[in-house]
Amino acid sequence: MTKSRFTSRAALILAVALIAGAGPSATPSCAQEKRNTLDTIDREVSATEIAEALKPRLMRSLGPAAPKENAAIVALTFGTGSAELTASSRAMLGKFGEAFKELQGVPVIIEGHADPRGGESYNLELSRRRAGAVRDYLVAHLGNDPKQFQVVGFGQTRLKDPENPTAKINRRVEFVTRNAP
Repeated sequence: MTKSRFTSRAALILAVALIAGAGPSATPSCAQEKRNTLDTIDREVSATEIAEALKPRLMRSLGPAAPKENAAIVALTFGTGSAELTASSRAMLGKFGEAFKELQGVPVIIEGHADPRGGESYNLELSRRRAGAVRDYLVAHLGNDPKQFQVVGFGQTRLKDPENPTAKINRRVEFVTRNAP
């Protein structure tokens, strides 16, 4: 992609994010261009900011370029080949648990992702187990409603940083809500 096309595309992405009301920190994911995304990796966010970013919106009132989904990305750390949450991951999930209570009744998809270290089928199952561990923690330790969550795993199929496949951002969980038509 040429620099001028990239600049125009970046401006369009930022405009869509601002129109959707998620603020300047929200931009669509490279893997999912139809998403309004709040990136919580390497920065502090409040439960209210997470809830606002994930709150479903009416697409028809956002115009023809409206994002179909809202996502909040969080890089949770796991041991190699493990779906067990670390202490830092559990601490990070506290704000998400609060946000989901503000979004009671809103279905949330928990997407697990993995880097390519391991086979395709292994990474797919590992990403599902990691997303399941997140859901289980939100329910058992933070009191969230299990019916609010759906768990899916994408393995290594949606790398956020394909040029650096083992980057932390590729070992992530995304929380996704859908906007109404």
